[in-house]
Amino acid sequence: MSLSDSILITQVILNDDHLAFKTLVERYQSDIRGLLLRLTHGNKDIIDDLAQESFIRVYKYLSSFNAEAKFKTWLFRIAYNVFYEYYNKNKIIQLDIDSLEIADKENNNSSNAIDFQQALKVLNQNEQIVIILHFEKGFTHKEVSKITKQPLGTVKTNIMRGKEKLKKFYNYER
Repeated sequence: MSLSDSILITQVILNDDHLAFKTLVERYQSDIRGLLLRLTHGNKDIIDDLAQESFIRVYKYLSSFNAEAKFKTWLFRIAYNVFYEYYNKNKIIQLDIDSLEIADKENNNSSNAIDFQQALKVLNQNEQIVIILHFEKGFTHKEVSKITKQPLGTVKTNIMRGKEKLKKFYNYER
């Protein structure tokens, strides 16, 4: 039987239960790494560091989690903050398509994933993050708003604009 996030969180906070925290990390590390892979345009060299920093912060601030949002939403907010801080400090350079093909083959993704990664390059950063969080990770508009700290209307506008740009990209490519 799998314990709920809230039980695991409680065990970590009250008992400093490292096994419970490990379970949370294992439960969400793939999702966080996937988000960071998209945000860094496939730069596998920094994904491990960003994911590790994200989970370090989760552990550090877990006692401040107040369950107003889902744990997954809160966790993605932290990962997004870690990425955003790194991005602003280092100005991530987009990789060429050959690098993306290598990264995607290593992750056993299809050529559609490569196409999507290339398509994301036509979007600005705000459009990229809302498209990834909403369509790929399945967050609602409201949850995306909480993660990115963008007003709900801005999230909806960025999703709409991003979808339009992606449609143009795919129509142009085909």
